[in-house]
Amino acid sequence: MSINMSSKVIYTYGDTIKVTEDIEGAIDEDKSKGIRGWIWDRNKPYKPLEIELVVNDEVIAQTCADIFDINLAEQEIGNGKHAFILRAKSWPDYPLPVQLSIRIRGTSHILATIEVQTLADLEGIAEIAPIGHVDEIIEGELRGWAYDQANPSTPALVDIIIDGEIVESLDCSSYRKDLELGGYRDGYAGFSFPLPISLLDGKQHTISVCHSGTKRQLPNGAMLFGLTKETELIKFISSLARTVKEFQTELTTELTTVEQRLLERHEALLAIQRDNMERELQVLRALLIERNDQNNSIASASENSSETTKRRNVKKATESDRLSQ
Repeated sequence: MSINMSSKVIYTYGDTIKVTEDIEGAIDEDKSKGIRGWIWDRNKPYKPLEIELVVNDEVIAQTCADIFDINLAEQEIGNGKHAFILRAKSWPDYPLPVQLSIRIRGTSHILATIEVQTLADLEGIAEIAPIGHVDEIIEGELRGWAYDQANPSTPALVDIIIDGEIVESLDCSSYRKDLELGGYRDGYAGFSFPLPISLLDGKQHTISVCHSGTKRQLPNGAMLFGLTKETELIKFISSLARTVKEFQTELTTELTTVEQRLLERHEALLAIQRDNMERELQVLRALLIERNDQNNSIASASENSSETTKRRNVKKATESDRLSQ
């Protein structure tokens, strides 16, 4: 957000803006509670000026600069009753970016112009009803939707705030049939945020959803989570239990498959081992049979040789006896 100013002298509210030779004023950089400032006419020090907030030639707010401020009185700016707070009660349906003008009513004199780029720049300046809703916590997810009326073609941004800290900024671009039927960005305006497991610590936590960069909460955008949210806690735990059960089922199935494959492989290896052992036994049997046949042949040959020798010896003895007679 930028502010255009002319010649300057430092005062309480910031830099003094010379509107005309006789009219001057200033505005505060902090606009969280409205556009605050002061303005007066030197020629009419006791007559407050009326000012208005203008956008595209449309007056969206007006007020009288007649609030007393001790700082102005100390600076001898009239009687000190020249301060103002300017805030629009509603915002017209103008696309951003846009320029706001702070103008002296009934004239063309501009005190300052303000460039508004996003809805965050309008925070405190104009009341903009947040369009959207935080639905509920479903299976551990915070779900809802949001729509940026100033930039309808762009997904709205929301901040998820837990215990006062922004933990996530989300694009609202998820499709939902009900949003399409409602005419919000063809249905692409939803969001979901998985709640961190750290919230299950037994303590109470605050959760809020705001349009990004602002403090404007979505409808139903503030809730407590913890001991007072047993239902959400039960749902969250149930969701975790289902997830664990599904994982266990998948793991059991996977282990059963692996076990079956291992058994099949084991059986195959055993079959191969049995075949190898059977072949080795057959070879050993053949060797044993061959060795036994060889031994039998040797024994038979030895018996035949012994018998022949015995007959020869008997024959020699008989011949010797005969010759001796």
